Amino acid sequence: MKKLFVYVWALLLFLPGATVIMTSLTDTSWDVQLKGYPARLQRPELTADGLLAGEFQKSCSAWLEQQLPVRGRVIRSYATLRYKLFDLGNSHPYRPVAKNHDLYDQGYIDSELLINTARLSGNERLISLLDRADMSKAANRREMEAFVGKLQLLQERLARHNKYLYVYITPNKADFHRGNIPEKYLRLASPESVKPVDYFAELIKDTGIKYRICRDAAGELEYPAFYTTGIHWSRTFEQRMSAAIIEDLTALTGKPYQPVILENARMSARPFWRDADLYNLLNVWEEPDGQEYYEYDAGRPPEGEKFVPLRALMSGTSYGEGLLHDLHAVYPENNEVFMINRDSFIMNTADERTPFSKDFDWKGFDFAPYLSEADVVIIESTETELTGYSYGFVDALNNYLEGKP
Repeated sequence: MKKLFVYVWALLLFLPGATVIMTSLTDTSWDVQLKGYPARLQRPELTADGLLAGEFQKSCSAWLEQQLPVRGRVIRSYATLRYKLFDLGNSHPYRPVAKNHDLYDQGYIDSELLINTARLSGNERLISLLDRADMSKAANRREMEAFVGKLQLLQERLARHNKYLYVYITPNKADFHRGNIPEKYLRLASPESVKPVDYFAELIKDTGIKYRICRDAAGELEYPAFYTTGIHWSRTFEQRMSAAIIEDLTALTGKPYQPVILENARMSARPFWRDADLYNLLNVWEEPDGQEYYEYDAGRPPEGEKFVPLRALMSGTSYGEGLLHDLHAVYPENNEVFMINRDSFIMNTADERTPFSKDFDWKGFDFAPYLSEADVVIIESTETELTGYSYGFVDALNNYLEGKP
């Protein structure tokens, strides 16, 4: 074993130097692309203010790191060693490798067990979500109750404009793969804790708001709900929920929206769309193997039946993007659903995105162009981000509608 390590480290030391020499001799790049790393940075400009604030040193360090001709190869080789020999994932942000090589973002484990190891990450938004998550605490329950009350108010105000409200909660991989969570996290959990989704479901069921808790469909699934290689739900789970949500919206509004018809499922050894998103971010040399991935063929209903395009304004997360993706795959000519992703950007079904500024404030957001043509407002949240309370969307839309007759 010692000889193996010596050979491996010698190879790692030799290859970067050799590729640097080859690059200089042949004027050809011998590096490789990395996933999840920032694009090429501009050389930082030295200013007195930047130097005194420490920003120049930080920017210069990041820029110099990118100048290594074989940086990608070094990072991928190191990542492969960490993953293959020591079952270690990404460090920044921290993504643990659980049992059976199951990959996670740390926040999903924390939100399932209602612990807060994210405090070590410095991610203030995630820390806040988790601090507010345990519904066994009275203060957290009051906050959830207030949010459901705001949803009821929003439904009333939308109804005055002949519009509807629909809410759906997307699942947490750690709930479905709880058996793979490492014991060190399970030992931190308290049996007295109450998950946000459980309390939310208890509150919303008596409000008259049309909603869907997607985890409740687990017993209907023919194929895996999640894969060990990804953090998003599987394509087949996502597609089933997209089709079901469109049916829900048709029942809610009385309008025959264009359905997504799911046909036969295709199997592949290669992941579909986001089935291996976390594995790709590991930046290891090998492609994922050992799993079968599935995706339904999706199509339109028979010709002759009359349907109308879904027109909606949506607030959600990357899970919510799945609905737009599935609509565009079947009806690329229609582009009448707009989704605001948290408080970061707005996108349409063609995945055309308009980012918000860093100092974005809901007070300056104009809902009119998006709400005027919409039949329904859709709010999607993951179980993990439910205590983000739509990141201000519901409050802002309520305020916008308050002065409307």
